[in-house]
Amino acid sequence: MFLSTKSKKMKSIYTCFFIILNTWAIAQTNLAYQHKSLRNTPINALSIQNGVQVIAGTEQGLFKVTDFDTDAVELTNQAVTKMDYDANNQVWLGLYSNQIASIRKELYDIGISKTNIIKDLKIINNTVWVGTNNGLFSFSLKRMKEMPHFTTKNSKLIGNQINSIESDAKGQIWIGTNRGLSVFNGKKWETFHEGTQVTAISRNGNKMWAAVGKTIQSYSENNWTSIAMPINYAFHTIRDLAFDYNGNLWVASQHVLKYEITKKTFFVYDNNTGFSSSMALCLAIDKDNQVWVGTAGKGLFRIKNDTPEQPLVNKPEANIETAAIINQPISKSNHEAVITNKKSAIAITKKSKKKKNKPKRKRFSMFNNNTNNTKTEGDQKTGFAKNRQTNTIKSNKNENEKANINFLGSRLIKDGVTVEVDEMQLEIAIWDGQNVDGDSVSLYYNGVCILKNFNLTKERQYFKLDINPRIDNTLILYTHSNGDLGYSTATIAIEGKDTSTKWIVLNSDVKKCDRIAFKFVY
Repeated sequence: MFLSTKSKKMKSIYTCFFIILNTWAIAQTNLAYQHKSLRNTPINALSIQNGVQVIAGTEQGLFKVTDFDTDAVELTNQAVTKMDYDANNQVWLGLYSNQIASIRKELYDIGISKTNIIKDLKIINNTVWVGTNNGLFSFSLKRMKEMPHFTTKNSKLIGNQINSIESDAKGQIWIGTNRGLSVFNGKKWETFHEGTQVTAISRNGNKMWAAVGKTIQSYSENNWTSIAMPINYAFHTIRDLAFDYNGNLWVASQHVLKYEITKKTFFVYDNNTGFSSSMALCLAIDKDNQVWVGTAGKGLFRIKNDTPEQPLVNKPEANIETAAIINQPISKSNHEAVITNKKSAIAITKKSKKKKNKPKRKRFSMFNNNTNNTKTEGDQKTGFAKNRQTNTIKSNKNENEKANINFLGSRLIKDGVTVEVDEMQLEIAIWDGQNVDGDSVSLYYNGVCILKNFNLTKERQYFKLDINPRIDNTLILYTHSNGDLGYSTATIAIEGKDTSTKWIVLNSDVKKCDRIAFKFVY
C-alpha cells in the first residue's frame, strides 16, 4: 500500500510529536525516588541528623536511614506521630500513646489524655511544646517536669485543635490552630487570621510563613503577603512547609511543590517526575540540599533538587497573580471556582467530660535492645491511603432523625466528639493504637452494625461511610470484652478525599459506649 505525500507528511508530524512527548516524559523522571524498605509505611515526621542521617517517624515505629540504597534500621516499634530535636541534637518523639520520648531511651507521660491526639511537637527554649486536639501542652527539659497546659478556657489561645508549632527569631511561639494563628511570647497572646484553619508554619530567617486556609502567607515587619496556590492545588490541604539552602519554599500537599521565591514560580513534583504519592505529609532537607518527603501511603521519597533544563510551562490561571506554574500537566480542573473563606473539611469540637485525676508521669525504656533489626519490604503493612480493601457502608434508609440517641441496648452512650465534614463520603480505619490487650468491639453506624465482634490489634480494618447531610451521622463503639485495662480503647482514623488524616480515640466499657457524630456543614 502506498501513502500519499500528504499522508506521509502527517505521519512524519505524528512521529515527531510522539518523539518529543516521550523525550519530555523521560526528562521528567528520575527526580523523585521511593525508598525500597519503607515503601508502604505511613510516615508522619522526618528529621535530618548530622546533615545526612534521616530519622523517620512512622505508624510502625522509628527508623534510621543512613544510605538510600540500604534497608532502614528500626530503632523502636512504637508508633510515632511527630518529632523534633533539642540543642544537644537529641531526638524527641510524640507517640500514639500520647507520651513523649527521647532518643536516650526515656519516656514521659505529661498528662495528655488518651482521648487526645498529638498533632505536632516542637522544642523551643529548652521546652517541649506539644500540640493536641485539646490544646497546647509543655514539658521542661531543664526541670524534666510538666509545664502549663494552655486551652481556650485558661488562655487567649485562639483554638484548641493545634495543627502546627514554630518559633520566630525572637523566640516567640507560633501556634497554628483550626480557628486561626496564635503567637505567644511567654506572657502575652496575639491572634492572626481568626476563623481560618492554619495547617503548617515554617521560619526562614526573620520571615515567618504559614499555610492559611488553602493559601500561603508570609509575615515580615508587621505585614502579611499572600501567595496563591496553583489552581489544581487550591483545594488541597497544605500539611508541611520547609526551606532548602537556596531559599526555595517546599510545600507538602496533594503532591510536592517547590516555590522559587525570587522567580515567583511553582514547580510541581508528581507522577511525571517520579513522585507517585497523592498525599505528602512531611518534609526535611539534607546537607546536599536534597528533599526527603514522608507520605501517607507510599512511604519515603527523596527528591533530587534540580529543575529540568527545558521544563513545561503552563499559562498561569487567572486567579494566580504573581506565580507561574512549572511542570504542571495540562488537565481539567475538578472544581468550577475557588471558594474563599471555606471551612476546613474536618474540624473536631471539644469533648465534654468529667474532670479526672492528673495521671502520674512515667519513665521507662521504650527502645529495642537490638537496633540492628531492619525493616524489609515483605514486612511492610499497607498504609492508610494505599492498597487495601475497604467496605462501603450505606446509611440506613430508615435513619433515626434523632441521631443523638442516648442508649444502645441497656448501655449509656457518652457525648463523645462531633466532627464537622463537608464531604459526602469518608474513609475510616479502626485498630488498637495503644497496647494490644485483647479488646473485642463492634461498630454501629446510624443504627446499623458495620463491624461485629472485632478483635482489636495493630492491623487496621477499613470502611467507607456515606454521610447523610440531614442528620448527625453517628458511629458508636460497643465493647464485648474489656481487655486487661478494664475498658476498650480503639483508635479511629478519619480521612476525606482532600484532607489530612484525623485521629480520634474512643473508650468504651460494659456500661458505657463512646461515639463520634459526623455533622455535614455547607
